[in-house]
Amino acid sequence: MEEREKAGFVLRDLEEKQRLLREQLGHRQQQLASQQSQSHQPIQSSQSAPATQSYQLVDRDARGGSAAPGQQQPQQQQQQLPLTSQNSQVSRSQSSQSQPSNRPSSPSPSAKQRQQQQDMRDRRKPLIVLGSVAVATALACFLLPSSLRPLIFAAAALAVTQLLSSPSAEDDKAAAGAAGGSGGGVLAPLPPPAIPLVKSSSSPPLGSLQEKSAQAGTLDAGSAAADASAGAQPAGEAAVPPAFAAAPSAPAAAVAAAAAPAPAAAPAAAPVSAGEPAAEATGAGGAAQGGSGDGAADGAADGAADGTAAYLSSQGISPGARAMAAAMKAKATRAAARAAAAPIKIAEGAAEGPKRPEGMVVLYGSQTGNAMEIAKTINADAQQRGLPSHVHALNDYSLEKLRGVAVAVVVVSSTGDGDPPENCDRFMGALQRRSLSPSLLSHLKYTVCGLGDSNYTRYMAVPRVFSRRLPELGAQLLCKACEADEVDGLEEVVEAWTATIWGPLQEALATPAPLAAAVDHEGEGGAQQQQQAGGKAQEEEEVKLVGVPPLQACRIRLVWLDEEERDATTAASAVTAAAAAASSPTPPFSHSNPLLAPVLSARFLSAEWSDRVVVHVEVDVAAAVHAGVTMAAGDSVGVVPSNDAATVERLLARLGVDGDRVFSLVDAESAASAAGGSSASAGAAVTAAAASNRDGGHIPARCTLRHALLHCCDVKGTPKKGLLRILADYCSDRREQQRLLFLSSRGGRDAYRELVMDRRPSLLELLLAFPSCQPDLAHLLDALPPLVARFYSLSSSPCATSPPGTSVSFAFSLVHMPLQPLLPDLMPAAASAAAAAGEGGDGACPLAGPRVFEGVCTSWLEQSLPLAPEDRERVARRKSQQQQQVAGAAGEDSPLLPPPVPALSVFPKPGGRFCHPSSLSAPLIMIGPGTGVAPFRGFLQERRSLLRGSEAQDGAAGEGDGAAAAAGGGAGESWLFFGCRREDEDWLYREDFEGFVADGTLSHLDVAFSRAGKDKVYVQHKMQARGAELAPLLLNAATYVFICGDGASMVRDVHAALQAILQAHGGMAAPSAAAHLQEMMGKGRYVRDVWS
Repeated sequence: MEEREKAGFVLRDLEEKQRLLREQLGHRQQQLASQQSQSHQPIQSSQSAPATQSYQLVDRDARGGSAAPGQQQPQQQQQQLPLTSQNSQVSRSQSSQSQPSNRPSSPSPSAKQRQQQQDMRDRRKPLIVLGSVAVATALACFLLPSSLRPLIFAAAALAVTQLLSSPSAEDDKAAAGAAGGSGGGVLAPLPPPAIPLVKSSSSPPLGSLQEKSAQAGTLDAGSAAADASAGAQPAGEAAVPPAFAAAPSAPAAAVAAAAAPAPAAAPAAAPVSAGEPAAEATGAGGAAQGGSGDGAADGAADGAADGTAAYLSSQGISPGARAMAAAMKAKATRAAARAAAAPIKIAEGAAEGPKRPEGMVVLYGSQTGNAMEIAKTINADAQQRGLPSHVHALNDYSLEKLRGVAVAVVVVSSTGDGDPPENCDRFMGALQRRSLSPSLLSHLKYTVCGLGDSNYTRYMAVPRVFSRRLPELGAQLLCKACEADEVDGLEEVVEAWTATIWGPLQEALATPAPLAAAVDHEGEGGAQQQQQAGGKAQEEEEVKLVGVPPLQACRIRLVWLDEEERDATTAASAVTAAAAAASSPTPPFSHSNPLLAPVLSARFLSAEWSDRVVVHVEVDVAAAVHAGVTMAAGDSVGVVPSNDAATVERLLARLGVDGDRVFSLVDAESAASAAGGSSASAGAAVTAAAASNRDGGHIPARCTLRHALLHCCDVKGTPKKGLLRILADYCSDRREQQRLLFLSSRGGRDAYRELVMDRRPSLLELLLAFPSCQPDLAHLLDALPPLVARFYSLSSSPCATSPPGTSVSFAFSLVHMPLQPLLPDLMPAAASAAAAAGEGGDGACPLAGPRVFEGVCTSWLEQSLPLAPEDRERVARRKSQQQQQVAGAAGEDSPLLPPPVPALSVFPKPGGRFCHPSSLSAPLIMIGPGTGVAPFRGFLQERRSLLRGSEAQDGAAGEGDGAAAAAGGGAGESWLFFGCRREDEDWLYREDFEGFVADGTLSHLDVAFSRAGKDKVYVQHKMQARGAELAPLLLNAATYVFICGDGASMVRDVHAALQAILQAHGGMAAPSAAAHLQEMMGKGRYVRDVWS
């Protein structure tokens, strides 16, 4: 639905509310007139007005003593009310004498007391009105889509001005006194509702609206044209509180000023109370002076704000309340003016030009969640600044959709050796098609924020594809692109870049600067306003909040299904799972379409007594081979994990929800449009919005809550700041809310790094530490990052299996590290008392003692693989020891492990340039400490196969080993540097590598034991010791160097060792050595496969 049509619905709803308020005001004025009539004994007219007619007291003398020339007043509108002081005294005397009292006398408040009570109520009225509207506005912002917030603010401003402008007792008394002093008054009907500003199926064409505005000078309820059509007084005579047409009046004046060359000025209104009518006059005048378009809207908004502030000042309203009401009035007037000035669709199917691109979109490609978090924060900040913005994963968008927006902000990262993230690959492939027109995106302005890790060989490969390709398709650079290196830290670089994009964005989208300035000020130090999110009470601050991020809007809605639908869903899921298991897989395989690979074997590679756990896994991929997909040495395999079932059950209990409940997940805006906010249309909303569900979203369109938390969302990862900001909004305890806001803010950066990034609290631990937090389930599921696959390098080559390629193997090391307690540091002691009582109130606090962090996938694999019975018992013993350490008491003797899984969900990922060289003559240097040595086992299996194939082809095999003969007959040298702790603890694949040395496949094997002696020895030390032999190889143009392992520090140290070898033994200066290694990278002869 177009924004202008939405505005039409809102304005028509406001007009209905105006009508009801007019009726209420009319009844109140009738009561006042009746009281005055009884008090003064007026001479009754022979013809009385109908009971349903609304009246308003109008001072005849204030109007000049008579009706407008040439205009006859209807009899029912001319009831004379003799209100002279003498008649009042006579009538009161006669009334007291002629009407005997049949009621017992009772004390009654004096007139002065009644007046004081009424004055007190009138003084409190603005505060009550502002408070009520603020609560209603916050509730509407929470329940309705973020795109409707400008209209919500417009409605709130209109409601405030309507309620504050309705005549109070003081206004009635002033009107009555003025009438009494002048000798008479009349009752005039209120004007009819305002003319709709938005075209509907029954609205007149734009031309007639412009004609009417040109004749009357305005389209609001106070216009002379509208009054004349209803038989009412001219606008200059009917002293109507102009707040009843506050929102339409200014934009209407803007339309009139833009459409009519010389519109006739409307007669000046005679105000009943000073201030607010002046606001309307000022607003209309501002619109007229502003001209057309944004200028007219800004002029009208400024005038309306000044007038509103003046009126509230005359009513004794505090400066803070005046400023808030004036800002709301200006925002409402500006939004309505732009909606009114927008082109109106005259008829369905009418010939129109191409739709003008508008708004902005923030697109992200994210593998670990960092790019997604940055994109969602930018989108929330843009919406807070009034920019029309949406956020999507790149694969959920298309180039065709991109043609409909004016600005695109792309936040994307590189994975592996320059590969695109899973939710970006399809879009990037479409972007690189050479058949696209060079002017396809000529309307678009763009900027790119790239995330990368300089430890990888192809640093920033994916972001630079967007930076190069978008301008080739005609897009224009909005502002300088950002490249943030994870080695140096992402947050500070991205924050500095984000601060530079708002000016160009507001200019490109024609957004007024005053609003942006207000948001910038708020972001720098305006923490008080941000802390009122969610309608929470604001008390005296204990902590200075600086740079609290904007609240990310919820993009999804959960529609809960009944028992019958739940049973049908469960049955359908079972049938689908059975069909999927029975059917043959169809490539391409991916996270959303994995291959079910039976587990052939699983065994430990590390010693039983070691605290380091390394496991070798072999799986059957014959189905992939039959489907035409083969894997090679150097490739990786993606494993789709699940969260720990026990943790998910505890999380469901903490949230207080039934994990078996089934929901349908739909896009929030689509569901709101389809259902129209009616619960009776929930089924229709699901049907209409199912297709709008995020394409490729990590949560199925229909599933149970347990399935979503167990298989789809990452509930153990380090919480991002956006999640902390959302959780703060659902805290009922102010201290807990303040703490979460502080941790998510720019001012709390150091505390976030120490307490969140270093101590790694899970979602469950956060909810236990902040017991008053009860998040909305839809908002929580939308904020949680997807549970992504983990990649492991293959430790085998297809040529080593029979039939070739039917099975692959990989090795993983269990991620297991001790963590510091969360409490009391995460929360002050006073606020963490409830959490310290434990989950069940038994006094056992899992957050105040030692904690252990385990990787999601590796811990799940260790417990779920079909290990040998003695190995499973080993896992159970380790789990029991871990429970004792955490709980501080005796744990279970043999904790129950989940039943082994018969197969894993996997998919291949090509290694790119990380593969064995095609030529055997090329020298080969491999460096792989820890599990980084696994892919080189596959390299050497393939090298052995190539050597034997070369021997068989040449017929050069003798009585000795053929591989050795081939190695001596022209094969290049091969070196392997491996590092581990001790020879008897974690020398991985020892038998295999010693066998490669024995048969000549591997020329040199150097092993570094870091804990075997007094001094720690690492692979870089072994390399420097062999520097004289390695330097000629590094200078050889045919040599290949491969590194695999942890990129935190190992890669930098190994790179420094290579450069030092070239300097010490290759005769190179430091710059020349660095340039030589860089040249090798560019040619694909120095490749690094690392992880952080």
